[in-house]
Amino acid sequence: MVGTIFEERGQGMDPYKEEIARLINPKKEFFQLDDAVEGADLLIGVSSRNAFNKSHVAKMAHDPVIFAL
Repeated sequence: MVGTIFEERGQGMDPYKEEIARLINPKKEFFQLDDAVEGADLLIGVSSRNAFNKSHVAKMAHDPVIFAL
């Protein structure tokens, strides 16, 4: 699953991601990566290798900050 994190997502979650999800996504919404990056100023990528690519960067805001972990 490549997309936003939310509480109770299950796959790929741990207590740290659960806490972050609770704080930044209180509505527990899920978005595919293509939709989530649209106009985004910031991306914190903690996914699998090559899940994020230059087409995603092109969809983001001008001069985005990207943390690919």
